[in-house]
Amino acid sequence: MGFSLTSHRAVLNVCFPYTSRDEITTAVMKTVETYSTPIHNLPTPSKRTFSESHITQHIRKQMLGDDVEAGAEQPGSRSMSPSSKDASNPAEDELSSSTSTAINPSEKDDSNDEAAFLDPESICAQTLTDNMMTADSPPLDLLIRTSGVERLSDFMLWQCHENTSIVFLKCLWPEFDLWQFLPVLVEWQWQQKKLQEEQQRIRGRPKSD
Repeated sequence: MGFSLTSHRAVLNVCFPYTSRDEITTAVMKTVETYSTPIHNLPTPSKRTFSESHITQHIRKQMLGDDVEAGAEQPGSRSMSPSSKDASNPAEDELSSSTSTAINPSEKDDSNDEAAFLDPESICAQTLTDNMMTADSPPLDLLIRTSGVERLSDFMLWQCHENTSIVFLKCLWPEFDLWQFLPVLVEWQWQQKKLQEEQQRIRGRPKSD
């Protein structure tokens, strides 16, 4: 069972299908389909060149907080120096030109400019969350598994995060009732109170020089 309790509305997921891997895969497929579909009425069409190094820097800034210099290309980049172009044969130049055109939509003819796409670098964890089966539910606060088995077994894998309290009970599902649930709920509320007190204490602590 998955409980979302901290929001203004509570959501209870009981016996949610054990299909989290399929759910995550479907969310990825929906995201790819959305960002691969041309959009003709974008107010500011995205013409950003698809650059692996630029996306890597963007991910590092988001996930690791690294201040990575923008625009730094790794050795062996798609771009070629003038000397190397002069030394190459015409066939290689033609192949390089066609490849560059394929991966750089901003260099296409103006006749194709009306077909724009969403910026793939705007994809984040929330993008996938919005494509999950629980997209309309608040964040998962409490997850309870009965039967004494201490594993998630493909159950709400994406929804569980660092703020989710996971409890494994030894009782079987037919035995789970209010008396089984109340101690878990009280314990969760106590943990939340302690966490809030700790956060308030940290915020009230004077900064060291």
